[in-house]
Amino acid sequence: MNEIKKIACFFFISLSYFSIRSSDESFTEYDFFNDPITNAFVEQTDWHITREKQDIIDTLDDLKIIDLLKEDFFLNTNPLNSRSLLDNPFSLLQHCYYSSHIPETAQHNYGLHFFFNQMTRMVFRKDSTGIESYLAIRQKDFLEKLRVVTNQIEKIIPNFDINPDRVTFLIRNLTVQERRTGFMFYGKHTLPGPLHEITISWKMPFYLLERNYFTTDKERAALEAELGALEEEDQIDFEDEHLVATKLGFGDARISIDAPMTRSQRWAFNLGGFIDIPTALTFTRGVIRGTRRGLKKVTCRPRFNLELLLDDNALANNTAETAATEFVLAALDHFGGNLLDTPLGNGGHVGIGAIMYSKMPLDFIIRRSWAHNFRIKSRYSIQYLFPKRETRCYIACNNAHEFDKRNFEDTNRSDDNFNFLAATLTNRLFPFAFNTTVHPNIIVRSTTSLLYKAHGRGFSIGTDGWARTKESLRNIQTPKNFEKTLEVIKARRPFAYQSKLFASIFFRRDGTNHKVWNFCLYVDKTFASTGIGEDFVLSFQVNCNF
Repeated sequence: MNEIKKIACFFFISLSYFSIRSSDESFTEYDFFNDPITNAFVEQTDWHITREKQDIIDTLDDLKIIDLLKEDFFLNTNPLNSRSLLDNPFSLLQHCYYSSHIPETAQHNYGLHFFFNQMTRMVFRKDSTGIESYLAIRQKDFLEKLRVVTNQIEKIIPNFDINPDRVTFLIRNLTVQERRTGFMFYGKHTLPGPLHEITISWKMPFYLLERNYFTTDKERAALEAELGALEEEDQIDFEDEHLVATKLGFGDARISIDAPMTRSQRWAFNLGGFIDIPTALTFTRGVIRGTRRGLKKVTCRPRFNLELLLDDNALANNTAETAATEFVLAALDHFGGNLLDTPLGNGGHVGIGAIMYSKMPLDFIIRRSWAHNFRIKSRYSIQYLFPKRETRCYIACNNAHEFDKRNFEDTNRSDDNFNFLAATLTNRLFPFAFNTTVHPNIIVRSTTSLLYKAHGRGFSIGTDGWARTKESLRNIQTPKNFEKTLEVIKARRPFAYQSKLFASIFFRRDGTNHKVWNFCLYVDKTFASTGIGEDFVLSFQVNCNF
């Protein structure tokens, strides 16, 4: 029984701290099998040595792990909100010129935006950017039971010195960071002949998307002091395998059409519509630092074979230890796949919308000569995203009452209790993944900018507002009657709102054959948001009218 107790201790530590250990190599830092104090303790204790499932149940009960398994490990399973690149204000042409730039004969406009977008702290739920709102690591009941388990382990392993309060406090603020960098291609065309006032435009990004876990340098140093540090090369390899998700490819395409309702030399009011086409295509994963594979959403749920703890050979040749390590890393990948693996574009959802553009001179409001060179431009849109089948993760309603109904000391029900604990262990660490019809619903957006232009150069400043209603999840493909046991609301993306300030400077160069070149530097920053993190964008834009 001595090996069983040591394996159980080892396995629990692996499970309890899977989200903060930096490497699979780190499990060797608690090598109980080579610890003289632990070995002496085991050798001097009169263990009741039998190879029965009840022995494992008794061990888990002695360590109070069964009480810990009553608690949910996950508070939520929703994907994190992120704004489509097609809806970011940097992709609007109004920042770098207005229509008086375009010669009368010009019918086409082509351009390219190079952009860098970073959201340093993504929102897990409501306005919380810390992982403590997603995992139960700082919940009172969970933490109290974790302390009890730790105390029980210390009785068996005196040199076990992990402080659960300290560790969970240090990781409570861990978050997810997102970066997107690439090119936005676009074109704008005026139809010939009698339809010359109708304009068709399109745009599509090609970019690198990266998500990773993020802590501050101070928090990271404190964690390394508490848990130990790895060699730099080992740390990088582990991060590439388990803590970072990257994709390179094309995003969705947007095609718009609009026509003037009224127009003069200085006034314009256009109405139109647009459609988002799911053209997103991923060429490769794991391109950062040469990773061998990219972290992907995991749909299968492995189950740790607790019966390995009954097998002498599995204990002797480290098969049980290896299986426990692989199980813990699979849980980490399952967790990371849900948070970090996000699709390019809108996840395959087709979107249609209506748009309204307006332009008016500032001197209509302010009767001053200097206001003549200013324009106020506005864009308003509403969009509906059609539903589509996706894989979503769910947690089941807490089953603590099932524990209360069981007598874990009843040897006649050892098999049933053993299987129940094995299944519960999997359910706590691996949310269920089911095919679901996702309704993203409505996106509303407004952008207003003030532009100044004189002598071939100018600038713009403005605000941008974006809001998306909370999504709906329907037709969850589950076993019969199982959907009733799921916490569906915790898997749903919440309502999100974001407001930005932006500014740009631009200049114009006249080319040959009536070509007009525009060059622009652009920056924006979030100043208010809920349900979505604060981000910024830097962009250099060039386009040509002809």
